[in-house]
Amino acid sequence: MDPSNYRQARILQAANTLAHATLLGDSGSDWVDSALLHVEETPVATGLVRTCVERADETLESLRLVMASTDKSAPVQSYAETIREQVPDGVTLASLGNADVLDPMGLLAWRLAEQNLSSGGADILGPIGPSERPDLILGSVRNRDDLTDLRKTIQRYDADGQAVPVLLSVANAKMAASVRSVIGERPSHFLPGTYRVSWVLRGVNMMLDNPIREAA
Repeated sequence: MDPSNYRQARILQAANTLAHATLLGDSGSDWVDSALLHVEETPVATGLVRTCVERADETLESLRLVMASTDKSAPVQSYAETIREQVPDGVTLASLGNADVLDPMGLLAWRLAEQNLSSGGADILGPIGPSERPDLILGSVRNRDDLTDLRKTIQRYDADGQAVPVLLSVANAKMAASVRSVIGERPSHFLPGTYRVSWVLRGVNMMLDNPIREAA
């Protein structure tokens, strides 16, 4: 690759990873690799990603309506809606909660939980309130800062001797050992640093003891 194109290629990789993590569309691949999000001198705020996703959803919805008017075989549902059908109804998800850190697992948790926002579900990238307890915590643990966020999150939501289960993307075996020392004996499921959206769905359903409903 021409060195002059390297940075542009990295930006494209990061955008592709974010599109997968936020369920913007089905490209035939659902792989998420948080290592590809690092682009030197190009910090991306989580709030900006959320805004972009919300605007993209509006544009894609308009395109679906146009397609449906001319092609009866065009998909009625968005890709995100199809994926959400595989998550149990009424489930409340929480992320590690650091809005300053771009966490693809946290973004995916936000997108999976959007179906529940109107019925009192969690705003995934913000606190869900002191009296609410999520069914499951999702997040990525790539370094010591993420480990600190994990510790704070489980302290916030654990109550009355009940430990909230966690589903985490963990960078490597060494970090996994550190994570286990933080989460204790609570129910947990680990995914590698590079994972598929379908693996997250299966993990969520497994942790909640719910047989996964495959999309048609």
